[in-house]
Amino acid sequence: MTRPRTLFARAKSACAFAAASSNFSLSAHKSLAKVLAGVLVGAVLSACGGGHSSSTSPTGTTQAKASHAISGTVSGLTGKGLVLQNNAGDDIAVSADGSFSFVNKLDAGASYTVSVKTQPTEPTQVCSVNKGSGILGDAGITDVSVVCSTSAFAVGGSVAGLQGSGLVLQNNAGDDIPMSTSGRFVFGVPVASGAGYAVTVKTQPSSPAQTCSVSQGTGTMGSNIVDSVAVVCALDSFKVGGTVSGLIGANTITLLNNGGDQFVVPANGTFEFPASIARGGSYAVAVHTLPSSPMQNCSVSNGSGTVASAPVTNVAVVCDAPTFAVGGTLSGLDGTGLVLQNNGGDDLAVNADGSFTFTNQVATGAAFNVTVKNQPKALDQTCTVTNGSRTMGTSAVTDISGSCVTGFAKMAFVGTNSGGTVTAYLANGNGLLSGMIGAQAAFPGVNTLAVNEAMQRLYVITDVGVQNLSIGAGGASFGSGGADVMVPAGINLAKMDPLGRFLVLLNGSTGELRIHPIQPDGQLNPTASFSASVNGSPQASMVFDPSGRFLYVANSVSNTITAFTLSADGLTSVADTNFATDAMPIGLAFHPSGKFLYAVNQIGGTVSKFTVNPLTGGLSGRVDEPGVSDATIVAMHPRGKWLYAITGSATTSRIYTFTIDSVTGAVNEVGSRLPMASNPITAFYVDPGGLYVSLVTTEGLEQKRVDQSTGTVSGSLALWSIYGSLPSALDFTR
Repeated sequence: MTRPRTLFARAKSACAFAAASSNFSLSAHKSLAKVLAGVLVGAVLSACGGGHSSSTSPTGTTQAKASHAISGTVSGLTGKGLVLQNNAGDDIAVSADGSFSFVNKLDAGASYTVSVKTQPTEPTQVCSVNKGSGILGDAGITDVSVVCSTSAFAVGGSVAGLQGSGLVLQNNAGDDIPMSTSGRFVFGVPVASGAGYAVTVKTQPSSPAQTCSVSQGTGTMGSNIVDSVAVVCALDSFKVGGTVSGLIGANTITLLNNGGDQFVVPANGTFEFPASIARGGSYAVAVHTLPSSPMQNCSVSNGSGTVASAPVTNVAVVCDAPTFAVGGTLSGLDGTGLVLQNNGGDDLAVNADGSFTFTNQVATGAAFNVTVKNQPKALDQTCTVTNGSRTMGTSAVTDISGSCVTGFAKMAFVGTNSGGTVTAYLANGNGLLSGMIGAQAAFPGVNTLAVNEAMQRLYVITDVGVQNLSIGAGGASFGSGGADVMVPAGINLAKMDPLGRFLVLLNGSTGELRIHPIQPDGQLNPTASFSASVNGSPQASMVFDPSGRFLYVANSVSNTITAFTLSADGLTSVADTNFATDAMPIGLAFHPSGKFLYAVNQIGGTVSKFTVNPLTGGLSGRVDEPGVSDATIVAMHPRGKWLYAITGSATTSRIYTFTIDSVTGAVNEVGSRLPMASNPITAFYVDPGGLYVSLVTTEGLEQKRVDQSTGTVSGSLALWSIYGSLPSALDFTR
């Protein structure tokens, strides 16, 4: 146990001696022996824990080592991607001239070595480091210098076909090289990376005279020599040209051949470069400057090849016209379903007032024609377009104007079965009746009415024929409109197709269905273009879908709906044409969107809702919603938000209002019912503007207001007398 303590004591004494000797040797530095002694003592001190990397304070704590940054400057840098590195690990990217500093700091006494890890490119450069290595002292390093210089490379190529003398090639308008024979050549002045080179023929050869052409002679120097310049000499030479098309207005285009022969083409047509190309020489035509007023994109086809024994004339430069948007502003839209169309194919659904823009742009110089493809459906509106057709200029079109006007009723007509008269009434600008125009006799009695708005005709169907009355705009005229047409007796249902092409007549007792074309002058063709018998008589109602493509007939005994497709040739039965309903469908109504058909069932006390196939007209997804018993009439509000069912007997009538779900089409009774004692309703009409309903009773023609929030009907706005008795029909014109 005493030996280790003795060794420790001896070591401690040695260290103390060494420290003393060290002090002594520093004061007696002229003696070599003392200096050597100092070195030995220093070694001992190091072994004893001495040195300068850390020190012990008088209190016995260890002080931290000092650390410093390695930094410097970069100059001459023009390329990209320079990366410097210190001690093979501390990387720093440098993008421009200026100062830099490595992230990691080093302790005093540590070594540092700054090097270039990645040399810059674009252009290619070589960067060198000066004062980049050493031992760190008590301060940071700030004088590392990195100097970059751009690399330069030779430009050369080959000459072929040279027979004459005196050929001189030139690069960048100053570096000349004479050629006496075919073969390789290299210019004497290298070109810096990133700089351009342009090899041309300064002097053509003579004795014999030849034309020498340069191809692949222009470009930007990269990171290697260029040795692909091709000079071809021949005794004969030819021009290179072609055609330019598609330039707009005063636009011009500048073309280049082989990177150096420049030519400005002033207009559409043929062009030819000034310089000829030697036989066997190459040509490469490119666009140098695109047309700019307006901007156009141009492409070159047949633009490169080798000149043979004739001029090149098939280079084709085609410039595309710039395209611009077509749009405008819409006002007055209150319905849904409006579709605008541009140039017969670019459809745009518009759902609200404001600006609109078509998806497809139109090229400058091309025509555009904006029209209304589909009028609004969920409210009877007519939309028109102004300033919608012209030739596209050089900026977007934003001044097309669309406006929509609600189709309020302008005239009303009531027919009576007894007395055989038709009474006409005038309405003001919002569909409210304002006065009686007059009456016309219709013998032996009116069964039903049908208005042809396009022809301004009213067709009065009686037991012996169809009477044609004129209904001039705004009540200007009301009287005979042409020859009567004889039809079989018993016609009690009539419908104009929505496009005004046909009048469809139906004998609800026998099921006889007839279609009469409307002639250009509004006269009814006396010969039916189509007739058929509808199964399931009697028929209580018929209705067209909003597009006029499909006709539906309610068969009140067989509890079915028969569907037809209407074409120019007549009616075609829809596949699986008889669609079952609840008991005794008495009335049909179509949703303005064309998606849903409703049948009010008198005995079943329900409303059958069907989903309509827009392509085939087929019905599916029948849902019987709770409705009302003893319904006699059904009507749809033009907004498609409410359905009305009217019940009646000899002494009373009620108006029932149902809401319609905008997504599913489901109906639900509002709950507010309008009773009418001792005045059964025989005809019911909802104004296309949706503000009023008109109803016919034995007392006359009455109008009531529609609540625009709930759809319910209330109040009596006016009551107009009717000529004749037993009113049987009601129709309006817009």
